Amino acid sequence: IVDVIEDQPDWKVTAANSAHRAFVVEVEAEHPENGRHIADEIVDPVRSKGYDEILIYIRPLGKPDGPTRRFQWTPKDGFVENNY
Repeated sequence: IVDVIEDQPDWKVTAANSAHRAFVVEVEAEHPENGRHIADEIVDPVRSKGYDEILIYIRPLGKPDGPTRRFQWTPKDGFVENNY
């Protein structure tokens, strides 16, 4: 599954795990304000894989303890965003 997510010039996947029909992806991004676009790029290639939920955590590049944007995608509700 991780193979379908390619690093982009301004963001990179730092971890990705799946279990029990859920997929969790952690990202560091140079421009975390583009989080929705990043989330789309991650979800689009795996949307048809049968996941009930995809969670994407986006942090500033080089700041793993920085503010986090979380995007939750489900087939029923699409994207929901939270900031931590």
